[in-house]
Amino acid sequence: EWNKITIGNDNENLTNATIHYNFEPKPSNKQTGSCGDNVTYSLDTETGVLTISGTGKMTDYAMGNPFSKLNVKTVIIENGVTSIGNQAFDYCTVLTNITIPNTITSIGDLSFGNCTSLTSITIPDSVISIDDNAFEGCTSLSNITIPNSVTSIGNDSFANCENLTN
Repeated sequence: EWNKITIGNDNENLTNATIHYNFEPKPSNKQTGSCGDNVTYSLDTETGVLTISGTGKMTDYAMGNPFSKLNVKTVIIENGVTSIGNQAFDYCTVLTNITIPNTITSIGDLSFGNCTSLTSITIPDSVISIDDNAFEGCTSLSNITIPNSVTSIGNDSFANCENLTN
């Protein structure tokens, strides 16, 4: 934002000027990285919206994932991603919204484990399997829609989901 610059009496004798200024770019509110061979993520740190894009499987994590310590409120998985990796969003405790596309065929072990703010989720018709403990500890989860396409639900997939009614 520029302010009016005045030199002398309303710049009447000004014929040539050099202006020096210090410019500091606004820090980026985006955090990006890889979460699969051909899958990447972009997190808007101001809004908490995490977008997963690319093609193929997400990484299977063990003992922590890159998202659990971030303020992820919404996850949008774009078309092309085919599986949600083990523990991908485990302990994303402020996660309230998730969009799963029709290209996902499997939901991994503990993929949404301990997402204590998640209240509802709709699983698309493309999903065939929900692995062990996938939603374990989602204490606020009260509604989940599981399509007929799901032929396998692992052990304790909904353990400790004490508010699950539908």
